[in-house]
Amino acid sequence: MGGHHIQAGGRPVPVGAKRELAEDQGRAERKFAVVGFVKDPSGVAALYLGKQEGRDLVYMGKVGTGWSRTVSSQIRKQLDTVVSPKSKLTKPLKKPKATWVEPRFVADIEFRDITSEGLLRASSFKGLSKGTGRT
Repeated sequence: MGGHHIQAGGRPVPVGAKRELAEDQGRAERKFAVVGFVKDPSGVAALYLGKQEGRDLVYMGKVGTGWSRTVSSQIRKQLDTVVSPKSKLTKPLKKPKATWVEPRFVADIEFRDITSEGLLRASSFKGLSKGTGRT
């Protein structure tokens, strides 16, 4: 699988380069499927994230920080190629500002914790790569 993905610093990183769960000062890093985004004039304001649990694609929350304006624009260009008319999440979710996408990209996300509701807490974007969406 060739190619590169976009990292938060804007540097291309080989798609095969994998980051494992990193525990650093109480923070973890994992890959989550990108299931939608909120538009902003120059790119994306936020990404909606999901996780594969068996046959279900479960909502894990959103991330709205960790990228520059340039990276935001690059993310938007990639996600615009996989826009979907409806959410691919197993359970319907009301997000009026969402533009839903096919879960073909995965985001590297650093986060502090997962809440009792199953949502990411204090999440920050670290990179985007093309993937299966199975995390």
